[in-house]
Amino acid sequence: MSGINLDDLEKKVESLSQSKVFDSTINDAVQEVLKTIASAEAEGNSETKTRLILLKCKATLVLPSVSKEVEQDLQAVLKRQPDLCEVWIDLAECYLRRNAFGEAENALNNALRVDAKCTAALCKLSQVQRNRCSEAGLTIAQKKELLKDSVQKAHTAVGIDFSSSEAWVALALATLAQLSIEQTSYTGVKRAAAAIRKACENCDNDPDIHFNKGVIESLLGYFGVAACSFSRAASLDQHRLQGAKYLCHTNFSVVNRASNRIKLLKTIGKTELKRFTDIATKSMTTSDKQTFVVVVADILTEPSMQPLSLLTVNAVGEFQIVLLYNISPTVFRIGQCLTFSSPEGTAEVCHAIPPLPLIDNASLELTIRHYYVNPELLKVNGNGLHRSAYVGLQMSSRLFA
Repeated sequence: MSGINLDDLEKKVESLSQSKVFDSTINDAVQEVLKTIASAEAEGNSETKTRLILLKCKATLVLPSVSKEVEQDLQAVLKRQPDLCEVWIDLAECYLRRNAFGEAENALNNALRVDAKCTAALCKLSQVQRNRCSEAGLTIAQKKELLKDSVQKAHTAVGIDFSSSEAWVALALATLAQLSIEQTSYTGVKRAAAAIRKACENCDNDPDIHFNKGVIESLLGYFGVAACSFSRAASLDQHRLQGAKYLCHTNFSVVNRASNRIKLLKTIGKTELKRFTDIATKSMTTSDKQTFVVVVADILTEPSMQPLSLLTVNAVGEFQIVLLYNISPTVFRIGQCLTFSSPEGTAEVCHAIPPLPLIDNASLELTIRHYYVNPELLKVNGNGLHRSAYVGLQMSSRLFA
């Protein structure tokens, strides 16, 4: 067969399909493989021809384009051999690229009928169910059901292969998607962050995982970690992830602003700091002993970012960051007194950002306590938040599915 070693060719295609970054080098390698396959397609027996067809399909799927020919070839192979789990997954990928979510789901269910423990099929099915939520005409209840099943599929994949970065990413993104439909909570975001961190531990060279980690860490209020994650993503893929530089700088700026504001209030701004502590002290005399009383010293995050993050100070001059999900920054002003009880979560967070070539920053470190507050339990100058203050979950960047 023209001297072609199919085993070697299959290994090469498998290696290409595992590439984390698509660039001109990968593209050239794929084109070379496709040229080699084309020269041998007319040769050999039916089994060899099937192997060549599947190789061509798998190689073509390394390219970012949509291919109707690949879809048809895979369908033809599956008519003859419906027990090929991996081929069903490749067919689902074809459907997914043209947003044919129903067909993709059917293909993946067929893959799972062949192998119920196939983590690749479970992860992609979780992805499809997330993406189906964008279909027109779905009710909130239907979206919730899809996302519940998406999380369940990802959990199953993690249980089957604890070391699979793909499974942990699926779990992180499915968990986060649930929060976009339901009320965003610190507990939910923390679960998503734990999953994406595990994915990074298992696969440190995937730029999309680091980018997604940056998005989720930022949503958790871990701005220093987020800046480093975006920097790492950009270093791994300098062409496709150009937006990572802006996001890296944005998260660095939150920490830098908090650090500078604290330094200012402790030095030439002592009069303003005294005014804040006096406001807090006065409010404490009329508040329950279990109530937290702080005063807004600055609004740290940009309007497009969540959680809304407020630098605050208490009656004894200690600084904190109050983080609120689904709340507009327009209702807050410097000098307002905030009271709340039983925050959903607290954490002592060290925002440590080394010099990052991406944004050419000086090293920065700030350790400060975070309070994750349920907006329904928050009072601003003694009044609860008006319903107009509530907004949907916003993320300053997109996630890579």
